[in-house]
Amino acid sequence: MYVWTALSNVCGVARPIPLLEFNLAFDFNVNREGIVVLLTSDLRDKLVFDFSVQNGTPELEIEVSGEHWGRVEPLPIF
Repeated sequence: MYVWTALSNVCGVARPIPLLEFNLAFDFNVNREGIVVLLTSDLRDKLVFDFSVQNGTPELEIEVSGEHWGRVEPLPIF
């Protein structure tokens, strides 16, 4: 998986990592844009994490595209 953020446009994407290495419990302050995209190495499938904090409550929206993803269910946020 490639991990894309807005800084990837400036610095390039990091080396691909296995999906299991991506920390799904990431801090919502990881970037101010509130977007992290995971792309498969063949660029055919992606997961978009759109996150923010509204009135002190963290919100996460996950968008899935590509034919190779299984059913994705929201994770509880602690």
